[in-house]
Amino acid sequence: AQLRIQSIPTVYTFFEGKVVDGFQGAKSNNEITEFVKKSASFSGPGQEVEDLILKGKEFIELRDWSRSLEISQKILEKDPENHIGFGNLIRSMIGLDKFSEVKELINTLALEIKNSKPVKEAISLINVSEKTFFAKGNIKELEKKLKQEPENLDYLLEMSIALFGEGKIDESFEILLKSIK
Repeated sequence: AQLRIQSIPTVYTFFEGKVVDGFQGAKSNNEITEFVKKSASFSGPGQEVEDLILKGKEFIELRDWSRSLEISQKILEKDPENHIGFGNLIRSMIGLDKFSEVKELINTLALEIKNSKPVKEAISLINVSEKTFFAKGNIKELEKKLKQEPENLDYLLEMSIALFGEGKIDESFEILLKSIK
């Protein structure tokens, strides 16, 4: 009576205590399948995507960029507008030094996704990562320059960036601290 059901079958989808969709009368199997798919989308991507997000975060922390990329793609297959999935995908591509590809991807993203926090944070890493990638190849040259001019702040900063790109974080910070002094 409360829902004013007047014919059978009557089917409603409830989300957060409110009727969000429904139908009355007989429907074909295809129509029912579409209704169920549409109804399932109201609750979000589900536990499987949440589990993938946690797994992806672990791979990012381990700097296992290939596995992180794979997980990000799985997230986006299941939830094509998942902001965390896109953020992780961008981080993974940066970690794999795929700078031109990641820039192309970013240009294709919808504004809502591009402006989301996880994606903006990932995008902010591109310039520094690209700079460290190209600086890695200059370590020998920078060592020679620093022997000639050990107090040159530009060379110290470049060396710090290059060492950071090589994954020599402690050495990078030592040189950075030296340049600050």
